[in-house]
Amino acid sequence: MAKDAAERMVVATVTPRPRCQFPGERLPSDEEFAGLHEQAHRECFWANSVRSDMRIEPETYR
Repeated sequence: MAKDAAERMVVATVTPRPRCQFPGERLPSDEEFAGLHEQAHRECFWANSVRSDMRIEPETYR
């Protein structure tokens, strides 16, 4: 929480931590994962709707 320009309390930062699961044996390379993350963030409903700072921290697992 923080104050905005009008001194109102607002949610300043949102940090979702989605779990990213990939089928099969091979995980994407770091470069592939970064590209997938960027594409998902660009098309994300939250990221396109919420005016707070959005810091997505994906977790990879099988």
